[in-house]
Amino acid sequence: MNLGVSRRSFLTNAARGAIGGLTLPLAMPAIAQGSWPNKPIRLLCGFAAGGQTDAFARAYGDGLSKLTGQPFVVENKAGAGSIIACEELKKAPPDANKLLYTTSSALIQNKALYKKLSYDPDKDFTKLAFIPGGKMPFTVAASVPVANMNEFITWAKGKSLNFGSYAPGGLGHLVCAQLNKLSGLTMECIQYRGEAPMWQDMAAGSLQAAVGSYIVAQSLYEQKLAKPLAVPSSTRLKPLPDVPTYFEQGLTDPIFRLGVWHILLAPAGIDPVLKERISSLMVQAGKSERIQKIIENNGIEEAASDWRAAELAYKEEAQPILSVIRELNLTLD
Repeated sequence: MNLGVSRRSFLTNAARGAIGGLTLPLAMPAIAQGSWPNKPIRLLCGFAAGGQTDAFARAYGDGLSKLTGQPFVVENKAGAGSIIACEELKKAPPDANKLLYTTSSALIQNKALYKKLSYDPDKDFTKLAFIPGGKMPFTVAASVPVANMNEFITWAKGKSLNFGSYAPGGLGHLVCAQLNKLSGLTMECIQYRGEAPMWQDMAAGSLQAAVGSYIVAQSLYEQKLAKPLAVPSSTRLKPLPDVPTYFEQGLTDPIFRLGVWHILLAPAGIDPVLKERISSLMVQAGKSERIQKIIENNGIEEAASDWRAAELAYKEEAQPILSVIRELNLTLD
């Protein structure tokens, strides 16, 4: 479920083999050479301003703007785990003048969470790029009197606690549900429209625990308003070398190893050459100083990879995540 440090190279190379080693033609049609973009691009973001997804959307949008000479205007369409944004993209014409930057949960988790999903993740969109989102620390408010996960579980038993999730079915939601199940806790999972309002509530003292990105939670750590207790995956987060992984603390369920990844989507049916062009531009944008600084500060190993990596990540992770959601009975409607 989490493919490790060399994921970008692995996914890209493996996907090329799996999908037939597609390569760009030497002579591209006019649509790829200069007709796109010929006006500002609307870049939808499925989450609220101020969170990690928003930060990445704006950084990549800036990079794409510099490469193409056209503005990429980020529009936050938060709510229902990106469903609102996905619905808008589904209705857009396949000209790539409207794109969506969101998380993998919009394509995977929402399949199991909603009985009547208003879009088909397999048919309504074109995958353009795979973007690693890094490791998301388990964080508690500074007032919580614990120093590690075992102490937290002991302290939390029998208490009515609020646990923050940045989206239904997101990593925070899964971690909360699995901790409740495995440790006998009764935390209530509060669903937010993105990370920023979630961390605001923790700073205000109404949220005891949450899972979210390091880049947004960092300010709370610095102000001593919150503290990280664990990180997923098999290695520690570079900016938090003293914070152990879940595994190091005896929590070995696969849920506690999940990473997060983002994806750039276009409506279904865009020209294949235009798909290749935008995918290539995303990879180039990932080399910018702004994005390299973001991924370095977050301990993320790689920037964006092309559409092949996105297709392969989707195929590899969809079934394991869906199985967990169904096992935990997390259906929302």
